[in-house]
Amino acid sequence: MTDADEVNARFRIRALLGSGATASVYDALDTTTGDRVAVKVLHPHLADDPALARAFLREAEIVAGLSHPGLSASVARGDGATPSRSWTAWEFVEGVSLAETVRESGALDHASALTVAASLLDALQVLHSAGIVHRDISPVNVLIARGADARILDVHLIDFGLSAPVGESARGADVLRSAAGEGVVGNASYASPEQLRGDPVGVAGDLYQVAGVLYFALAGTPPFPRSSVADTVRAHLTALPPTASVAAPGVPVAVDRLIVRALLKEPAERYPDARAMRAAIDPLLSTAHREPALPEDSAPTPTRVLTAARPLAPAPIEPEPRATSPWLWVLGAAAVTVVVAVIAAAALPTASGSAAAPAPAAPTAVASADPVVATPIPTLPDPVPTTPVAPTSVPMPEVRGLALADAAEALRRAGLLPGVVTAHDGPSVAQTVLAAGADVAAEVPMGSAVDLAVASGWTVVPEVASFAERDAVGLVSAAGLVPLVVREPRPGIIGAVVAVEPAVATRQVLGSTVTIVVATASVPSPTATPRPSATVPSPAPSS
Repeated sequence: MTDADEVNARFRIRALLGSGATASVYDALDTTTGDRVAVKVLHPHLADDPALARAFLREAEIVAGLSHPGLSASVARGDGATPSRSWTAWEFVEGVSLAETVRESGALDHASALTVAASLLDALQVLHSAGIVHRDISPVNVLIARGADARILDVHLIDFGLSAPVGESARGADVLRSAAGEGVVGNASYASPEQLRGDPVGVAGDLYQVAGVLYFALAGTPPFPRSSVADTVRAHLTALPPTASVAAPGVPVAVDRLIVRALLKEPAERYPDARAMRAAIDPLLSTAHREPALPEDSAPTPTRVLTAARPLAPAPIEPEPRATSPWLWVLGAAAVTVVVAVIAAAALPTASGSAAAPAPAAPTAVASADPVVATPIPTLPDPVPTTPVAPTSVPMPEVRGLALADAAEALRRAGLLPGVVTAHDGPSVAQTVLAAGADVAAEVPMGSAVDLAVASGWTVVPEVASFAERDAVGLVSAAGLVPLVVREPRPGIIGAVVAVEPAVATRQVLGSTVTIVVATASVPSPTATPRPSATVPSPAPSS
């Protein structure tokens, strides 16, 4: 063991946990206490800038002294005077992000989802009491630990890089993520309307984000999944709050009401504080834990099975095996936040002046009266009442573009049954029917099962290396992901993409953020300090 393996002569580095846009994170031993910790070290090429170093250390300064089981505790931090002193040490948290949990195992049942939300609100009550709002509550910043029976054992709120005093605006506030004045800093998929407008953000903004995370836990998607950042922002500003039971049939209406209230556009219309929202969850949790399981002899009908189904797990396409760590959250908020251009303020007039998209047409039911065939009996003086003859085949209804539950109902009304359901990755909203096992209007045997292909709610990162910035942003948006452009002096063609995180072909939840690194100036390769990859970090430069 050498001094080079230690930080501040106290934290002995044992392994790399991950690396991202602003920092690398290491599994370390605190030689003073003997505890296992996570040490986050600002990349040297950023640590040379005093302003960036101060912004990096601010995360630990904000939460110093706060203590709650649901908040990752700050252990120590450097002073940023030199690159080697730009580090922070944190309590090591066991667990997996909510985003990864849903990706790997599917959406949570409503009891588990409510448990996660309640734990977050307990932690936020402590943060808010100290006059701090988090402003970046999202599935990647929530770590959960589950038991063998999938019961939620522990919940941690992490990544305080955007935390700030109550009432501070998020406009151009983080030099690690954007230059001042470029826009609003935040995660476009979960940011509150006031945050996206650049208005002061209070505790109601955090409650809005908790509701968005609760919706994601139940439905597997953000509350307003859209194909572009601009459309996502516009939805947060103008669209009605969604009901989770539409995307995840079986969610109680009381849970829908809780989410809708916390997602209202006006902060004053939401819950007054974290304690009040937590109190609203308590009776819902009690009811959820008392709900009895269905007896074995009460198997539902095929239609009920589909309407009560949870969002499909991402199958049959399997992701590439890759090592993951709960500490990937500390790799710098550039991987999970997006600089939303000031189109947020301009989006409102545009949205208010445009007509709402028409709802999908309801599937046409088969005629309620079956064909009638009269059978005369010559030997009888009076005619015998006619007997309906059931058709042997029926025309296939149009189900593409419908939600899975609606497609199942359309098949049932047509005299058919839903068959095998498979999930496929792509930019469509989860559980949207992409294709069916029979062509529209084709004659299908009455009572037969029709296989359905639906959207999984997951997509893959497209290839954008060497593309111009504008083209890369378009490709990432078209894939159903949120592009975050980071401009850095890097080797390569100025204005072209030189790196992307996560890596190309990585599966991501629809609406996840993808960081696109664009070269802004030529840098001599021999003296450049390359940005470490998320999977294969570059060796640290010698001091």
